[in-house]
Amino acid sequence: MFGPFRASPTPPLVDIHGRPGTTLLITAGMDGDEYAPIAAAYEAAEKFRDGDFNGRLIIVPIVNIAGFEAHMSANPIDGKFPKYCIPGHAWGTSTERLIYTLVQTYARHAGLWLDLHSGAQNEIAIDCAWNDITSVEDIDARGTACITALGIDAAIREPAYRGLKTLARYGCAYVLAESEDEGTHAAYIERTMQTLGMLPGTPASRHTRTFSKTRPLRTFEEMHALQDGEVVVWHTIPTHGECRGAIAYDEQTS
Repeated sequence: MFGPFRASPTPPLVDIHGRPGTTLLITAGMDGDEYAPIAAAYEAAEKFRDGDFNGRLIIVPIVNIAGFEAHMSANPIDGKFPKYCIPGHAWGTSTERLIYTLVQTYARHAGLWLDLHSGAQNEIAIDCAWNDITSVEDIDARGTACITALGIDAAIREPAYRGLKTLARYGCAYVLAESEDEGTHAAYIERTMQTLGMLPGTPASRHTRTFSKTRPLRTFEEMHALQDGEVVVWHTIPTHGECRGAIAYDEQTS
């Protein structure tokens, strides 16, 4: 069993101050084996290094260093997934302490947290985003503006769990954006910065299918038997008719 007080390696971080404006936190590598967003985060750090934008840009290209080095999604030190540990715990396991530091040092001072993901090594994800409903009006409006601007195929807006409600109380909206394509992640970053007024311009609008619920995808056959108002947002590469994944349903737009 992994000891609860083993420390995760310190993740790389870029903190760039531009002109006065809002703060955007960008993370990648929360799941250690999702490489397209990691590459896009490093590219963004280089692209915006001169601070020619409004606000403050904080980029953590690989949050889960231990998972990255082990080529796995979870943190091998304690077996936990960082994205499920928000807001973290000061006296918790390695992953919980890592996320607690990230939240308390950076996320709680940000207007929005853009968390970039893709399918892991044996997974495929569509261009989609999760932005859960916190019932904090300005936070939910900020999240809505972001997912509207991303140009994604599907948005999932379920009731927020405790961790995201904690972020909302701090004044931080949280958007988890998925894509298999590095260039798409680069576009997510720029479109989000435009939405927050950090860069000039307005992202071109695009119809996004919005869903309020998800359920597990368990077999390959289910992927070919979807009902109206349903879409597979991610799935593992199926073998012998079995797979894992998620189906978004209860579509709010048509």
